[in-house]
Amino acid sequence: MSESTISAPQRPRPKPQFIFADKSSVNDTYESFAKEGFAHLITNQAEIPYEQKNKFLSSVDLSKGPILVTVQNIIRIMAVDWNSPKRERKECMYFTLQLEAKNFKNNTIKYILENEGKFIEQQKEIQTKRDQKTGEDVDVYIRTTPRDVYTIPWDKKKAQELLSSEKVFGEDSLNITNLSEVQYTVRFPSGNPGRTSLGMQDFLDFKYEKLQELSRTVESLSC
Repeated sequence: MSESTISAPQRPRPKPQFIFADKSSVNDTYESFAKEGFAHLITNQAEIPYEQKNKFLSSVDLSKGPILVTVQNIIRIMAVDWNSPKRERKECMYFTLQLEAKNFKNNTIKYILENEGKFIEQQKEIQTKRDQKTGEDVDVYIRTTPRDVYTIPWDKKKAQELLSSEKVFGEDSLNITNLSEVQYTVRFPSGNPGRTSLGMQDFLDFKYEKLQELSRTVESLSC
C-alpha cells in the first residue's frame, strides 16, 4: 500500500491532564542529549523509557476511566546541588510510580515511571584537535561523564501529598497508593550503610541527620 505525502485529517483525542505528560525526568534525560549537542548519540537507556512513556499516554482512553497511579517507592537522598558554586549538598527526594489505564479496546495498559525527580544530565568539555583538511588546530566539544541531577527538594508535606492526595498527579488521574505497600527508603553517602528502609512515619518525621545516625547504630534499620 502506497501512502500519500499529503497529511490526512486527524481525529484528535483528549490529551490526559497528567502532570508528567509533557515534562518528567524521563523527558529531561532524553532531552539532555540534544541540549548539549549529542542528539546523534541518544542511547537506549534514554530513548526506550521516553518512547514507552509517550506510547502509554497516547494509548490512554479517558472515556474508559482515569489513569490509576500507585507510588511504589519514595527515596530521600542528600545530593550535590550543581548550581551551587560550592557544590553544597541538599536533601532531595525521588520516587517511582506505577501507572494503569484502559485503552480504546478497554484493555488494561500499564507503565512504570521510574525515579521521577532524578535525571541523567549530559556533560561536555572543550578539546583541541587537528583539522585534517586545513592542518589547523580547532576546539570542539566532546561528551564527558554524565551526572545525576535531583530536581525535587525534600519536603514532608509534598511527600505526604504524593502519597495520599487523590488528584496530585493531575485531573485525569486517581492516586490509589496503599501506604502500607510503599517502600520508604533513605540513601546515604559512602562510609555509611548504602540505604535504610523505614516505616512511613519515621521516614516522614525524622531529619536526615537523625536517620544517618540511626543507620550506624541500629542494626534493624540497615538493609
